[in-house]
Amino acid sequence: LSLVCLGSLRRAAIKRIWSDPWRSDAYTTSPSKSSSTGGYNMYGIDKQMNGFELGGLFRVPGNQREMDRVQEMFNKGNYDILSSSAEFLPTNAHVPASVMKLWFRKLKDSIIPQSYYFDCLEIGKHVKSEEKLNEFVTNELPKYNQFVIAVLVDFLRELEKFHEQTKMTFTNIAMVFSPSFLRCPSERMGDIFTMNTAEKRFVELLIRKLKTDTINA
Repeated sequence: LSLVCLGSLRRAAIKRIWSDPWRSDAYTTSPSKSSSTGGYNMYGIDKQMNGFELGGLFRVPGNQREMDRVQEMFNKGNYDILSSSAEFLPTNAHVPASVMKLWFRKLKDSIIPQSYYFDCLEIGKHVKSEEKLNEFVTNELPKYNQFVIAVLVDFLRELEKFHEQTKMTFTNIAMVFSPSFLRCPSERMGDIFTMNTAEKRFVELLIRKLKTDTINA
């Protein structure tokens, strides 16, 4: 989503996934790196909307009406929310940040498929699991999931550099994004609550230690 930090995903794929986030072929287009920036396109929340200067980015919810407007634009194939000629300009970066989280959580499966859920929790039990973590991601997960993980992790690391302004430390980022990376296979509230700490532990390890440069788009 170029408008919500994942601009490296092609627009056709974004439109298809956003319009029907329950599709089984959610990751059918490979993200690509930008030759002009030398890295993944992450404009919008971070730069053009000064999101990295906002306290509680990704924790403070965006205005619901504005979020609805952004989703409506995306569904019509209009992804331009940043230029002066845009149909609608969000008030602040909390809006696209909230839409980004919502988009991931509406997918039929989490970024790391549920079938790998308990493998992730096991890896997260050990502080010194960097090698095991990287082997797991690059050898076990589907390629398109790897691409999305790499793009998102790179962005979240960039976000963490501004933790003094945003208050989003690695721990807070992991807490907010655990439901995007992992989804508990049980629907019992007791199980979901019990697994929450283990999920956050794994996601923080993922953000800190994943070697994203070894994942080729």
